Amino acid sequence: MEDAPATIMKERLFNHWMDETLSDFEKRGSLKELPGFGKPLKLTEGDPFHSILKNANYLPPWIELQKEICKSLEALINQMEYMDKTGLDFKFDEINQKIRKYNNQVPSHFMQKMIVTTENIQEQYQKWC
Repeated sequence: MEDAPATIMKERLFNHWMDETLSDFEKRGSLKELPGFGKPLKLTEGDPFHSILKNANYLPPWIELQKEICKSLEALINQMEYMDKTGLDFKFDEINQKIRKYNNQVPSHFMQKMIVTTENIQEQYQKWC
């Protein structure tokens, strides 16, 4: 597993590379040639960040993880009555690890979500799905 300082350095190098690429693109005047340049963004109802990403046909890893968590919660709800305590604890731990990973990836702390327990699983399912 990679350590945090190495990961931070890789991200900084990547961001620097992206900044340089965008700067070069802008200097060549290529931004003005993009479709829709100078026109307002068409945002759908809800979160504008999701709308922009959707219009760009980009699905960030945390959105993919969100969909995965939703499917896992749905499966767990459908199987809960047939599972023993050990199996339930394992499934909850598995889902909560994904939630922690999701919370570390989202761009804003306002988008972070609570871990799931037997007491709040229905409520959390509604929030995730």
